Amino acid sequence: MALSTFARELFTGMIRESGMPVTEPEMRAEWELLNQGEGSLIRNDSNFSPFWRLITAIVTRPALWLVTLLIEHVLPNSFLRFAEDVYLDVYAWGVHLTRKTSARLRGRVIFTRAGTTGEPVALSVTIHAVPEADERRRERLLTEAEARIRCAFRQNTGFQMTKTFPLSRFSFSRLGDELHTGLPDLESVEFHRGEDIVSVLSLPRLDSLEIRLGGAASARGAA
Repeated sequence: MALSTFARELFTGMIRESGMPVTEPEMRAEWELLNQGEGSLIRNDSNFSPFWRLITAIVTRPALWLVTLLIEHVLPNSFLRFAEDVYLDVYAWGVHLTRKTSARLRGRVIFTRAGTTGEPVALSVTIHAVPEADERRRERLLTEAEARIRCAFRQNTGFQMTKTFPLSRFSFSRLGDELHTGLPDLESVEFHRGEDIVSVLSLPRLDSLEIRLGGAASARGAA
């Protein structure tokens, strides 16, 4: 599937904003600055200069190949909205699924609106410990649950959690499953939010997180 004009402009802009030259004239200008910065005595900047023909052959052209690879393949397939072919299988493997083959179906489809976000997320969570957990285990459960939730929102990298992404749906039911898997003292978790996060181009980030133990007066609230 050919990359749309919107997507090409989006990913070209991302590379250019990172400081990387993306066209041959931009690369030529960058090489000239580097040449001057190193105090080189080469002053022949003609397009027919043997030096610049060599640079074009061994530096500029391969660099253009890499930029094209990033814009046309690597970056688009880093986002589920633009991914295709084997990259869709990779996304499915990441959540322990296998992409199904096409099939003919007949029935009715009901569309419902989901909330979209690119703005900061305020999240309130109630954690219920197993009955046999003492005060020390309950406090540790609260601390670890908070750290894992923050990891899902990319505030730390200490755990294997499903992360938030632009142009995708962040599932709180999956987050709950992952908390249960990693926290043996967790009996139940309640997310006080009515719907999943369906993000647009911006990456969903936590604006505030309040997490409390169910049946206890203690609670933690922090930005």
